[in-house]
Amino acid sequence: MRQVTCPYCGATFKVPETAGEATCPYCGAVFVITGRGAEKSSETHFYYPVDRRADPYDRLMRFLLRQYAAPKKLRQLSTITARKLHYVPIYMFFVKARGEARGKSRIYGERTVVLEESAVVSVPSSKTMLDSLLENYPFPLAGRRFFNPQIMRMGAYYEPRLDENDAREIAKASVLERLRLEAAESLKEVYHFVPRILDVEPRGLAHYPVWEIHYRYAGDEYTAFVDGATGVVIKAEYPQTVKGRTLAIGAAVATLGAGVAGGLGYMALVGSHWASTWALLAGLVTGGAAAAPAFGRGVRRRVTVTELEERG
Repeated sequence: MRQVTCPYCGATFKVPETAGEATCPYCGAVFVITGRGAEKSSETHFYYPVDRRADPYDRLMRFLLRQYAAPKKLRQLSTITARKLHYVPIYMFFVKARGEARGKSRIYGERTVVLEESAVVSVPSSKTMLDSLLENYPFPLAGRRFFNPQIMRMGAYYEPRLDENDAREIAKASVLERLRLEAAESLKEVYHFVPRILDVEPRGLAHYPVWEIHYRYAGDEYTAFVDGATGVVIKAEYPQTVKGRTLAIGAAVATLGAGVAGGLGYMALVGSHWASTWALLAGLVTGGAAAAPAFGRGVRRRVTVTELEERG
């Protein structure tokens, strides 16, 4: 291993001795490594290679078989009907911002807090439905390579249809929103908030691989999207068994019943008519809120899941 210093942000880390290029794990910059050390590159176009170690349909089925109420023979009885590789253009920026918030703290009373945020922000720019699919997606920093024209013949290749300056504004707004959320978490009540962008550095345009997969089960068609670089299931539909749906509805009814029972129990203990009424309503609301997710899952034959939830 060899220690290098990022020529963009100054971070120091180790890379293999034979590496000719590297991606900074802190700021996302890609640079070249020569005998003299790390140097900035004039390249601004990159791509993520497709992971060929496992079939995306195999990854999809293994993930779906772990889901609640998935048919045990989903894989054996399913047939893949279509598979398409998309290479989506993504602008990447390293954004630094600072915000000053004044308000009331939960512990220390009225105070002023200074917040700072720095992040690599990725902005999909194909202007297709893939952009909404990949909005706020945690793209990996590592793994980018200098652009290879061969990927233009590997599937559906998209040129960026969003101007880089517009993408820059989206990236800035994203980081400022993170600062606002952090201010709201730091203070119980925010009186005044002043955010400011300190720096925005382009990290180039990268083309990212996404598999679109269609499969058929019991006469119905289902769609899924799998990350071509990491194998993560971004979004997928699957059928639920009748038994699983019945159990989910039963759990919802039991949860609602528990809320109502709690309200009725309180009514028996309290003599006030109004207090009893409010207790019953509170039991209904609490039980209904707790039962809603299970009931919603139980009434649907087809559900949508993502592996991102498993990974936190």
